[in-house]
Amino acid sequence: MQQKPAGQLVGDIRDARTGRPLPARVKVMDGAGTEPGSMLAGVGFWCDGAFSVPVLPGHVAVEVSAGRRRAVDIRQVRVDPGRSVTHRVDLNAPEPLAFEKRGWFGVDLFRPVGTGGRLRADVTLTLMALAARAEGVAFCGAASPWGTAHAADPDVDLDEARKLCEGLSGEDLALAPVGRGSDAPMYGSLIHMGAHYSQRIAPMRWDWHWPNFLAIEEARAQGAVTILVDVAAAHEVDPYSQIVALKPGLAAFYSDAPVALAGVASELPFDAVSGMLPDALAISGSDEDQAVWFRLLMMGYRIPAVHVGKVSFAAGMPPAERTFVKLAPGERPTEETVAAAVRAGRVMGSTGPFVFLTIDGKDPGAVLTADDAAHTLRIEALSSTEKNGAIARLELVRDGETVEDIPGQGQTVMLIEKDIRVSGTSWFIARLRAESGTVAWTSPIYFEGKDRAAPRPVTTRVTGRVTEARFLKEGPPLEATVTAFLQGRAIATAKSDPGTGEYALQAPPAARLDVSAEGYAGASTRVFFHTQAPDEIRAIHVNASGRGAAVLAAAETYERMRLACATAAIDFQLAKAPLKKAPPAGAGSNPAGQ
Repeated sequence: MQQKPAGQLVGDIRDARTGRPLPARVKVMDGAGTEPGSMLAGVGFWCDGAFSVPVLPGHVAVEVSAGRRRAVDIRQVRVDPGRSVTHRVDLNAPEPLAFEKRGWFGVDLFRPVGTGGRLRADVTLTLMALAARAEGVAFCGAASPWGTAHAADPDVDLDEARKLCEGLSGEDLALAPVGRGSDAPMYGSLIHMGAHYSQRIAPMRWDWHWPNFLAIEEARAQGAVTILVDVAAAHEVDPYSQIVALKPGLAAFYSDAPVALAGVASELPFDAVSGMLPDALAISGSDEDQAVWFRLLMMGYRIPAVHVGKVSFAAGMPPAERTFVKLAPGERPTEETVAAAVRAGRVMGSTGPFVFLTIDGKDPGAVLTADDAAHTLRIEALSSTEKNGAIARLELVRDGETVEDIPGQGQTVMLIEKDIRVSGTSWFIARLRAESGTVAWTSPIYFEGKDRAAPRPVTTRVTGRVTEARFLKEGPPLEATVTAFLQGRAIATAKSDPGTGEYALQAPPAARLDVSAEGYAGASTRVFFHTQAPDEIRAIHVNASGRGAAVLAAAETYERMRLACATAAIDFQLAKAPLKKAPPAGAGSNPAGQ
């Protein structure tokens, strides 16, 4: 039987309001169940508004979408053998979902490009930019080769990466480079945006000598925003086959540890009590993640929560509107404006639906006065255009407790407006759950009362001796200066006793101690490594409590960390400085006096 010649499906996709070509995602399925042109199984391909693919003749199913805020078009198209048919699609954007008109923009803060994986196409930054446009993303933080730190790599020039991203950006999409921290499994994963020297933030990978607070300190010095990801997405791994096998130098760290927890920010309690928190947390919206976030808020920290996905584009996760940022009137999403919004807490995280919270017209991140007067609280909840996106529950959370829980009853839009009175320090967020199981949440709006006590970072009492370095024996005591530095600033100084070499000072546990003595080479160390904090972090990482990630939401975890940072004993042995050779007679002289 002679096979019928293939037909050609030609697509013309336009914005229903403007009539202009519209980047979109297209999924085509013919009568044989194949997906012509598909770049990703079950997803389809991305186009700039026009496409042409060969198909088997007959009825072809065509699904066209352009992000979660436009209606999805699904239709059957008949294609005759050897003929071409044009399929015109006009995608509508419902007015309530046109968030840009009110200053809210959908962004993907972290999208690794990746290599290999599931994509049936050459994985390039150009293709990812096309996918971002087709998914309705206004800003995409691209993690490419510059986003992975290896000790042997040369210093990554993020400014060159920035130029590459700018060349692919336009009025509808801003692309910018985003880097990773060291991703050490015992500390947790960190990303940064707005830096210029990635290698200074993460000079080594998977190394217990480089905790997250060092990356945060360097990122702050560069003016970059830091976001902690994988807060409480705990899963157990075999530390020997899955970590030590890749990094043999960690064998001693994992000695006698039958399991380790991946996807847990084990260092977070130290970062909190030491005052070295990142600018934001990236959470999944799970109850476990939110419980950790709420613990930090209850400690008095004002920290927003965004949403990111760590899986690379190549591995099958295209860009999407995972976080929404509120920009000032007239502003467009750029690396600078998005970073400023994240830092200020003007954000909403979403895995599907959308929720907005204002109090007296102020957006998340705002700080209001707790004056016991009437304040107007307004929550607007909207479902996405995705399947089963109707609202299941709308919640108002105050100080970690749900104070309003309203069934959605299949609605697509809900609005709550009420007066509240707040007499003391407090915070509010809105949370939305869809029937599909997806969620959305706002970052907090804060009320500050006279009872507010700002978090007080713990300090460490550091004691020790400074002596001369001798081979196989202790040398004589030295009169030396010991200085504590934090974020490049000297914050404490002590002199060692010339008779005993002893010194004592109070310093933050994240501080760097520098010691100097005349005629001797200096030395330096971090207080952190001489406290009990690394042991507490290890206990969380290897699940010593048996509670998994839930331990990060417990108040006693942070109290234990404070106690672990209370004292540190640090001795220094200084080697004599090499003698400087005197220059030859007449060297450097200028007989002519010029």
